[in-house]
Amino acid sequence: DFDKHTAIENYLDSVPEPIREAIKAQKVVVGMDREQVLLAAGTPVRKVRETKEDTDYEDWIYGKPPLKTIFVTFEDDVVVNIQELQGGVSGSTAEYPKQPPR
Repeated sequence: DFDKHTAIENYLDSVPEPIREAIKAQKVVVGMDREQVLLAAGTPVRKVRETKEDTDYEDWIYGKPPLKTIFVTFEDDVVVNIQELQGGVSGSTAEYPKQPPR
């Protein structure tokens, strides 16, 4: 059957358009779940978990200092923050990689 799609194609058809486009562009955006981040950015170099005020957080770390390092923070199962560190300079971004100013 030539109309069959891969499992990933079928999955991408089921997610909202902004998430689908971010995955295709290999970007992580706030609101993604763990599976979507894995599709967009791959496996992190390291994971760090912590609990603050009864809320579970987990950082997925991509890259290693002094090279560009990206921290993807999950609250429970949803990305709530993305932070980029490059050459000792940090900044919070709405999506990764950081978009140039308009």
